[in-house]
Formats: sequence, structure tokens, C-alpha cells
Amino acid sequence: MSTIMKFEKLQDKQCESVINFLLSEKIHFSLFCLIDRVKFMPELPREIMENFQPISLFVLKGYTFDSIELAARGIIFEAGFGSENIGRYVEIGFRDILQVIITNPKDKDVPVFTRLSCKDLFDCTQEDELQKSMEAIMSNPHNKQYL
Repeated sequence: MSTIMKFEKLQDKQCESVINFLLSEKIHFSLFCLIDRVKFMPELPREIMENFQPISLFVLKGYTFDSIELAARGIIFEAGFGSENIGRYVEIGFRDILQVIITNPKDKDVPVFTRLSCKDLFDCTQEDELQKSMEAIMSNPHNKQYL
């Protein structure tokens, strides 16, 4: 597994742990996430979807907070959208959560989790070269018997 994948998994676990903590302490929070990866069940009307930004904020408090369930790879909650408050279940993968924010006692928004860009952190050229080298070795059927 590549360094990038290992770090992504680490961040997913960290995000899950932070959300678990906030839920157990009953601390309301907000999420910034990639809207194109969010699942709405059933789908929202097109006119509502068009109003979302590529990175959108979900504020989880009140009934929405109470409806949160943890899934294997993310969270699910119920929320209302649009002027008619159309209720939908929303599923967001931990990997698609970019930031978790709480409001502190001084009424300031404070990030408690921020996803880092792995590609900006790690030089993967050495790992890529090793992978290409292994693929070249494995492409020769005679070499497979040695590995």
C-alpha cells in the first residue's frame, strides 16, 4: 500500500474518531465536504442541487444532530433542504469530509479536524518508480516463479 493510501486511511480514522467524540459528548458540529460525493436519499430536486457549492457546509445540530448514525465508512443524517424544508437522508464518507468545525464557548468557529492533501505532503516519485520496476519484473512470466 502506498504512503498516500496509508495516510488517507489514517485521516479517515482520525475524522471518524473526532466525530465519535463529538457525538458522545453531544457537541454540535459542522462539516465542509465535497458535494459531488454526497449521497441524498432520495435525490434532491435539481433546482436545490444547483444551489450547492463544490465544497459545501452542513450544520449538524437539533434534529439533524440527533439523527446522525455512523456507517462503515461515513455518517448518515436527516436534514431539510430548500424553502419547503424537503427532508432527505444524507450520506457522507469520512474520506469526503474536508473539515469538522465546532463553535467554542466564545462563539468562535474552531476546526477540530482538517483533511490534508497527501499529494502535497509526500514525494511519491520514489514509490512510483518502485511500483513501475515491480510491474516490469512481473511482466516477464519467468520472473513470477521467484516472487
